[in-house]
Amino acid sequence: MPSVTRRSRGHRERREEIDERVLDTTADLLSDGEGFTQLSVERIAAAADVSRSTFYVHFSDKTDLLIRLAERAMGDSRAARTRCARSSSSWCGSGGGTVPCSGR
Repeated sequence: MPSVTRRSRGHRERREEIDERVLDTTADLLSDGEGFTQLSVERIAAAADVSRSTFYVHFSDKTDLLIRLAERAMGDSRAARTRCARSSSSWCGSGGGTVPCSGR
């Protein structure tokens, strides 16, 4: 009999998928010129195709969302610097642009 206290792998994957969808949607809205303070939870949730209550199951508030976006961006930046440091070039392409490699 499965444990009642453990979450199934499918549940974790679904939770991660929703987290990513909300994060991606928010990043898209911000890159389209929306201001973070002007974005409502309702707008973010609707654009991510989740309910407002589902948003709050995954994020405690908009500040939590912003922190997680920043953490994800920092992770992306670290990964780009690592790729850059392993590269023989002094210029690195990351996120659609080419930047000087400062990882050396």
